[in-house]
Amino acid sequence: MPNMDGVEFLKKVRTLWPETVRIVLSEIADTAAIVSAINEGQIDSFIPKPWNNDDLKITITDAIERYYLFNKKSELTSELVKVNTELRKLLVEKSELLEWEGKKLEISQTILFSLPVAVLGISEDIVIQCNKAWAKDTDDRWFALEKSAENALPADIVEFLQEVKVSGTSKKRITMNGVTGHIFGSVIRGEDKDPKSITLVFIRGDVI
Repeated sequence: MPNMDGVEFLKKVRTLWPETVRIVLSEIADTAAIVSAINEGQIDSFIPKPWNNDDLKITITDAIERYYLFNKKSELTSELVKVNTELRKLLVEKSELLEWEGKKLEISQTILFSLPVAVLGISEDIVIQCNKAWAKDTDDRWFALEKSAENALPADIVEFLQEVKVSGTSKKRITMNGVTGHIFGSVIRGEDKDPKSITLVFIRGDVI
């Protein structure tokens, strides 16, 4: 070939079309020259002349399989990049949604905590939430949180809870910590329709 030998040609081929399987057939007998050709030209196979037909067929078959695998790897890599891009997009969207939900929850908790009427939340018979007004009106100093309702609440409130569980909603006039008012109870049911949570609201008689 004019201006370049086979090794130089294959080096350019590798640069322009890296997926090409490069095979050299040559009469070169010098081991150093062969090693140089393999290293510099990034040659996949070197077949000396004269060649054995069976060996040549095996080499060509192997080259075809290698070419197929290279292309398949490229396709899979491209698909993986697309999938990763979509996953990153979904993660960003999910993170933004969770951040927004977190803000809404924080706002809801702030509103609940600051309500002028006493509110208590019970789930699976465990006291899980109460606001500032409930702590003040009952003078429990938050001791009821994370305890069973039966052990943490007065007997008349526990009795009222049973009424709420049966009827779904209920109200009655009671006196808590020397303060008379009305207590309202409502059941929040789970997907299986069993009572999961109960909300109690106590409204002092001196504010209505």
